Amino acid sequence: MPIVPADLTVDVATLRVSSTVNPDNFITRLGSTMIVLPVLALTKEVHAISPVPGGEITYTISYVNSGHGSAYQFVLLDQIPAHTAYVAGSTRHNGMSKTDADDTDEVSVLNGWITATIGTLRPTMSGTIEFKVRIQ
Repeated sequence: MPIVPADLTVDVATLRVSSTVNPDNFITRLGSTMIVLPVLALTKEVHAISPVPGGEITYTISYVNSGHGSAYQFVLLDQIPAHTAYVAGSTRHNGMSKTDADDTDEVSVLNGWITATIGTLRPTMSGTIEFKVRIQ
């Protein structure tokens, strides 16, 4: 397979099939395939009303698939920044509160990492993960 440079790339191949008994008996065909790929973008915004020890910082991570293909088993990971502590129960996925536990609600917080298991991210799908930390 060639390296695919971009979404909607057209791959063209020439196929030749010949007889093993009579090599002069062959047929050649030209084929093409449109390759669709996910095109993912992530942005991370920081909002700190009072950036001093004891103050809170809100992080919002946005994701979007602007390609024509789906991204399968999409998982977003983000590490809790140094010199901060995660604010328990502050995680939201697409505006809905999530537990911190490793359960069935897509989001978990464990050992300083936030994990959002999004699953299949189809074309044009987007979302946000939001969480808070307290400055130490």
